[in-house]
Amino acid sequence: MTSDAVVLLTLHGSVKVSVGLATGYTPLGQPHKVTKAEGAVVHQIDNRPAADLYADYLQQPSIFYPLAVQDETRKSLVLSSPLNFDADTGALHLVNPVAQDSVVQLSTASRQEIVDAARNAVGQAAAGMQGNTVDAALLYSCAGRRATLGTRTVEEYESVRTIIGQDVPTVGFYCYGEIGPETVDGPSLTHTNAFVAVFLSASGA
Repeated sequence: MTSDAVVLLTLHGSVKVSVGLATGYTPLGQPHKVTKAEGAVVHQIDNRPAADLYADYLQQPSIFYPLAVQDETRKSLVLSSPLNFDADTGALHLVNPVAQDSVVQLSTASRQEIVDAARNAVGQAAAGMQGNTVDAALLYSCAGRRATLGTRTVEEYESVRTIIGQDVPTVGFYCYGEIGPETVDGPSLTHTNAFVAVFLSASGA
C-alpha cells in the first residue's frame, strides 16, 4: 500500500493510441441552480437545502443518481455523485467540487445503459485505431458504475472482448475519477461514472 504516489506508464517508439469514453447517464427532470456551495459541499439548490432536490425526486440522495453539472464547453455530462448529506442542514457532500451558480440536474442510467456505454467507449477506441491491430487494452471504470451494475459488472469487460477478441492483453482497474479526452485529439479532462478504453498498437502511429 502506497500513499502520496502516482503510477506512470511510459511508451516510446511507433505506438498508436486510441481512446474511447462514455458514461451512459442522461439528465433527469428540470435544471436547477446551485445557490450556495463551498468546494465539494453544496448547501443550497434553488435557495433550498440541497438535499431537498433529491427528496423531490427520490427519498434521499443516492450515488445511483449523480448530479449532472451543465458545462457548455464539454461534450459529455460533468457528473458528481453524493457521498452523504447532512440531515440537519440538508447540505450535500459530493465527490467533486461544484461551483456556486452552476446549473444542475439529477442524472440516471439503467444497468443496460451503463453496459451499453462501455460498449460505446470500446467502439470509439476501436474506430480510432483506423485498421491497426490492437496489441493491448487499458480499461478504467468508475467504482460507482460497479456499485450500480452489481451482478452485471462482468458485462462491461465482456463488451470489450466482443470487439477485440479474447487474445488481446488487457489491464485496468476501478477508479474514483477518470481522465481522458472526449474527442479525438481533444484535451484530457476529468470525469466520474465513466468507462475509459485505451487501445494500443505497435503497428504504427
